[in-house]
Amino acid sequence: MKKNIFNNIFFQLFIYLFIVINLIIQNNYTNINTTKINNIYNIKNCKNKTLSNVILKEFDFGDTTVKLENNYTQIYPLRGIIGVPENNQNHPIVFLLHGSHFLASKNNIRVNERYDLGLRYLVDNLAKQGYLTISVDVNGEYINSKDPSYKLSIDLFNKHLTNLTKAINGLDVGYGVNLNNKGDISNIVLIGHSLGCEGIQYITKNQKEKGKNIIKALLCLTPNYSSLINDISLADIPTAILITELDNNLDGKTLYNNMRKDITRNSWTILTYLKGAKTNYFNDNLDEKDLFLNVHYKTRKIIKKDYLTKKQQQDFLSKYSLDFLNSIYDKENISNEFKIHDNSLETLYGYEVLTSLTMPSTKYTFNSYTNNLSYSF
Repeated sequence: MKKNIFNNIFFQLFIYLFIVINLIIQNNYTNINTTKINNIYNIKNCKNKTLSNVILKEFDFGDTTVKLENNYTQIYPLRGIIGVPENNQNHPIVFLLHGSHFLASKNNIRVNERYDLGLRYLVDNLAKQGYLTISVDVNGEYINSKDPSYKLSIDLFNKHLTNLTKAINGLDVGYGVNLNNKGDISNIVLIGHSLGCEGIQYITKNQKEKGKNIIKALLCLTPNYSSLINDISLADIPTAILITELDNNLDGKTLYNNMRKDITRNSWTILTYLKGAKTNYFNDNLDEKDLFLNVHYKTRKIIKKDYLTKKQQQDFLSKYSLDFLNSIYDKENISNEFKIHDNSLETLYGYEVLTSLTMPSTKYTFNSYTNNLSYSF
């Protein structure tokens, strides 16, 4: 009898331990599978880590010169702001070129409007995700009309690139921060805003002519191409074009169509139309008085109601630009919301959008403006 009781107690204890062990294993398994990776940047040795300590530094190398047409000498400042990730990886490099906007003085190129500093938030965001990011002052380009071929933009980029290369190689050239081995000079993405979109096309073309393939992709924010839009030699590298609804200049749509129709093009192109947004809110140093509204939106009489705030618009760009960059360098680590190929996509990061995608390698095109799928061979 006692033996049976002992066996029964032993059996119950065994069952109890079995249940407890299984619960522990289950909980551990659940925790492993529900652990959220907060960072989608994953390139080289920098894996799944948000870089919280980023150095933001303004720099100024003083004035420099370039000879333009008719032997005209243009003086312009070589300055900007740089965002440096915390670790010593050879990070991809991002250059930001602002637009022309409005300048207080056309007689003094060192104007007060520092539109390069208006992109500080984007420099900070991309640097935190592992991109060595630089926003450069391009005001000198827009003051003088003697530069239709964007020679100044090319000269400006090349001089910044020279200084950056020296700094990455360990020389102290005046950034005020150690850049030794911080960047990969062979992996560069250019982001241009407004007229800056035209500048990045010419810069890329110039690099190609020199036999360099260091520029891997372009992001064009509300492009303004004026009369050159149908004549400019477009770079055959992955390109994203972002246009805004509250804008009377939708050159980005024409630019996208030109790329889409180019049968010699091998690179993919995406067009994103952001509803309720305006071209100048991508730059912190521009405000509502600089807004150009398209005629259709004026007639709706609900402009204020439909505006995205500056904070919302910059939130969208921060997420969009990061996903675009990650799509270039690591296609596996892109936000689940960045489904630009989805023909039912109506929102992106919670904002209303329309998207179009062209992939020449498959000759597949989806156009959200017409909601049509097409194949060309």
